[in-house]
Amino acid sequence: MMKKIPWGIIAGVCLVFVIYLTAGIIVGWVILDRIEAETTGNASLFQEGWQIALFVADVVVAAVMAGSLAMFIRNKIVCRDLSEKEEAK
Repeated sequence: MMKKIPWGIIAGVCLVFVIYLTAGIIVGWVILDRIEAETTGNASLFQEGWQIALFVADVVVAAVMAGSLAMFIRNKIVCRDLSEKEEAK
C-alpha cells in the first residue's frame, strides 16, 4: 500500500508550496517594514494574523515535505533491496 503512494510527487508539490509561502512571508514582511519605517514604527513577523497563518502553513507544509521525502527515499531503498534479493534467487 505504501509503495503505491507517489511520495516523490507529494514532496515536489510541497516544495513548491514551501518556496512560495516563504517568499510570501518575506515579501509581506519587507513591505510592512517599509511602511512602518515611514511612520516611525517597527514591523514584526508576527504582527498581523495573515502573517502568522502563512508562517504556520509554511511550517506544516515543510514538515509534510520532509516526511514524504523520507518515505520516497525509504521506498527506493526497500525496492532496491527487494530487486537485489529477487536477482539472487
